[in-house]
Amino acid sequence: MGTNKNCVPSGSWRKFIISSTVPFVGGLIFILGWRLVRSVHIYLQQKSKRGNGSTRDMCIARIFRRVFSVQRLVKEFAEDLSYPKTQKGRLMTWLTMLFTIIAIILYLIDTNEKLERCVSRTDTSVILDLICNIFFLWRFTVMCIVAKDKLSFWVELNSLIDFCTIPPAFLTLYLGTTWLGLRFIRAVRLNWFGDDVAAVKLISSHKMLNLSRTLCQFVSFWLTAGGLYFLVDNMSAENINCNKSPCGLSFWESLYFLFITLSTIGYGDKHPSNRESQIIVIFIIMVGLAVFASFMPALVELSQKPASYLGEYDDSKSSHVIVCGYITTSTVTNFMRDFLHPENENQETTAVFLNPTPPPEELQNLMHRHFYRCQYFQGSPLGGGDLQRVKCDTAKACLVIANKHSHEPDAEDAANILRVISIKNFRAQVRVIIQILNYHNEEHLFNVPDWNKIHGDEVICINELKLGLLGKSCLCPGFSTMVANLIMMSSFQPGSYNNPSNDVRDHWQYEYGLGASNELYTGAMSSDFVGMTFPMVAEICLIKLHILLIGVEVETNVDTSGILFNPSPNIFKFSENSRGIFIAQNPQAVKSAAFYCYQCHEYTSNNEISKCNCDKTKYIRTGYTNANPDGRYKPANNNNNNNNYSNFELTDGFHEPSYRNSAVSCDGLPYVSFWKTLSKDDRSRYDQKLTLDGTGAYHWREPCALDDVTMTKEDVATLTDHIIVCVFGDINSPTVGLRNLLLPLRSSNLPVLEVKKVLLLGQKDYVDKEWKDLNDFQDVYFMEGSPMRREDVISAGVQNCLMCLILSSALQGK
Repeated sequence: MGTNKNCVPSGSWRKFIISSTVPFVGGLIFILGWRLVRSVHIYLQQKSKRGNGSTRDMCIARIFRRVFSVQRLVKEFAEDLSYPKTQKGRLMTWLTMLFTIIAIILYLIDTNEKLERCVSRTDTSVILDLICNIFFLWRFTVMCIVAKDKLSFWVELNSLIDFCTIPPAFLTLYLGTTWLGLRFIRAVRLNWFGDDVAAVKLISSHKMLNLSRTLCQFVSFWLTAGGLYFLVDNMSAENINCNKSPCGLSFWESLYFLFITLSTIGYGDKHPSNRESQIIVIFIIMVGLAVFASFMPALVELSQKPASYLGEYDDSKSSHVIVCGYITTSTVTNFMRDFLHPENENQETTAVFLNPTPPPEELQNLMHRHFYRCQYFQGSPLGGGDLQRVKCDTAKACLVIANKHSHEPDAEDAANILRVISIKNFRAQVRVIIQILNYHNEEHLFNVPDWNKIHGDEVICINELKLGLLGKSCLCPGFSTMVANLIMMSSFQPGSYNNPSNDVRDHWQYEYGLGASNELYTGAMSSDFVGMTFPMVAEICLIKLHILLIGVEVETNVDTSGILFNPSPNIFKFSENSRGIFIAQNPQAVKSAAFYCYQCHEYTSNNEISKCNCDKTKYIRTGYTNANPDGRYKPANNNNNNNNYSNFELTDGFHEPSYRNSAVSCDGLPYVSFWKTLSKDDRSRYDQKLTLDGTGAYHWREPCALDDVTMTKEDVATLTDHIIVCVFGDINSPTVGLRNLLLPLRSSNLPVLEVKKVLLLGQKDYVDKEWKDLNDFQDVYFMEGSPMRREDVISAGVQNCLMCLILSSALQGK
């Protein structure tokens, strides 16, 4: 193929613009039409399933099914290519970067020629540009197949770049004429070069990755703006018919002019020479000043030396807590998620992290984002000088975080206990909260001379907590999820549920989201509650204030306090210093319990309750009258058609009910004790089995050896409604504390007839290590085997069991 002798380059730019516009508009029409065809296919498919369709409709539906089955196969292949984690995906990313650079270089070379010119079809630049655009066309097809929403994909920026550059390359081959025109838009693709570099792992350093992203974004804008100005200047009315090359500023002069202008230097040697250039440079400056202003500080910041973390904390501005131990990006992120939650009352408290090593770059970025609420200091809690630098003596608390994934939990606990000893030696009165992994290491903390639970020192055993929740979940499915939701702070956004459909799943999601947004709070109680019993106050809080009161914190003496959950009216009445334990959505709801006043808030909604200034000595608050003969309280002026129980009558005083001596139960029905519900035989078995340990905490038996409770497969075949505990551990595995799992299952508050048999399935060497803590639990048996073997699991009676638990234990040192 040779040069087209009939080539007339002047005015051909219109054809190139049309070549880019037609595929875009045609594709939109095709996508909308395809959606219509898809709707028809779904309609015919439903119609054929109902049996109402004709033979012709069913044939058409079968054709559609075949077409869509082929489409699914093609889509699976395309997803493999588009995912950068796969080998094919990484190869495609590399090729995209390579061909993008080649296309930009070819454009820069061609800018030395005229915008419109005749070219030979065998020209090297034309062939290379065609190869690049063939690859981009193939990539565009792959991404279009993968896209879930074809319409959104068709109008996104990456697709618009392809529409502006791919069709003109094929038109150049057909006409023998080229037009530089919109080829500069390919430089926009440089915006994503930073992400591509990260995907192929060409750069591993987070700092270098940020630098490459910032640099690529600036170069992309600079080249794109230079190409746009170069095009407009040379296509203006003054220069469009010019025969020399170039008629206006060259591409390189355009880059120079824009850089000098955006940097606000402005030598004045280059300037727009026509009205079109002046208009376009206004829009470029409006965007470019913001880009240039953000690029230079980011470049300077990335090139600076890392900050020093050897300073001293200034505790004069706000209170603070110290966090030490296992400090990583993950643990800090999890801690800050709750610490910075909008519903957290401690908005003025700063988190001070103390760690022997400088923070990694990811953690530095996290600290920069939340600099107003957290600070990082390099040092060790084992050194008094470092504790002095972070003002440990004035800290509200010191938190010691454990590595939950440590393969040597005893060593991890020992290191954290040493940190506690060092902190207590520095200042005995500071409150310490420590995480440990194994429950048997708690006793070492109690031997620390200055350890004092009265002053708020707390130990959180992770394994004990997890296994205890797991054991409770056997008795009450979903208990662990409920507790986790109460501990984790989350906000409920009801906006997406304004118009729930009739689908029960929508209502379920609404109810779950509403419940999961509740957390545990403690708060002061109003003086109106003084002298009232717990059931009375709990009813007012629930019905009037819409918060759930579950317990109280009371002072047992001057220096100590205790917690009572749902205390009986016979043993507790609210006093001035009582604090409530609530389940509520936010702290503001809890404050209504402290501000509640019967005289002022009787007819006030819960979200409008605030502190009042009334004189409470002028009225007598009683709240409830004892009108029932059984001693139970009922609301005064009770109306069956009105559930507002906050209408109080003035009476002379209270009469405390006695549920234990009452002839009726709490729900108003005649009281029948548990003992009377048992048959004579059950009572006999109950008497024989009712044996508790010395503390009365759990169902007890005489300690026995592991061999005495080892069962064969034949023995296990007689078990039904038992609980199987599959233990993955061997002689080298650290103990997980099976006692914490079994304690809830053997709790003394369970009737003995409801205590289920427990079968431990695992290696004897491992269970024998834990057996010294389990040998006095009632109805606990052992079967040697592997939970990985199907035969052993079936022999353990998994088909007849009530529940099956799976526990794992990491190998020591691995």
